[in-house]
Amino acid sequence: MKNKAICLAFLLVFSVVWLGASLPFPAAHDIHLSKCQITFPVENTLDLKCHIWLDDLTAALVLNGLGDPKLLTPGEAPDANTILMKYLFSKIKIRVNGQLIQPAWVDKKASEDGLAVWIHLQAQNLGKVKTVSVTNELLRELYRDQQNIVHLKGPGSRQGYLIFEKPGQQESINF
Repeated sequence: MKNKAICLAFLLVFSVVWLGASLPFPAAHDIHLSKCQITFPVENTLDLKCHIWLDDLTAALVLNGLGDPKLLTPGEAPDANTILMKYLFSKIKIRVNGQLIQPAWVDKKASEDGLAVWIHLQAQNLGKVKTVSVTNELLRELYRDQQNIVHLKGPGSRQGYLIFEKPGQQESINF
């Protein structure tokens, strides 16, 4: 009887581990958060850097019909950067002085723990920046409790944090 209980416990644990490993996405986590930084490293230039959890990003790409580009793996799809830009441009809208901008690709790299990706985009020749407006809908299609934080560091060292908790929310900062 004792051996039967141990055997059943082992099978239960093995089944849970096997099922988790065979799912297309890692098991869900409790915190649904992305963070982005918008800075102006030199005059007329905007840098956008986004930190997004790989499991959530992959799930969102698949859900949006963009497929799984196997980000940051040896089997990464050749068009992975294009896929990422398509998704980012559909979810993040940045207006400088009322003008919608689409930053160009710079690079991507794994976070220190390898669980997330940092994506870096840049827009140049913006002119004198007076107002920046942002809408950030990253991963909102996955989680109702998704929060997206944007740290905006503007010209003249003016900075602020924008927290996006509601669909369609737009925030602006004047410089």
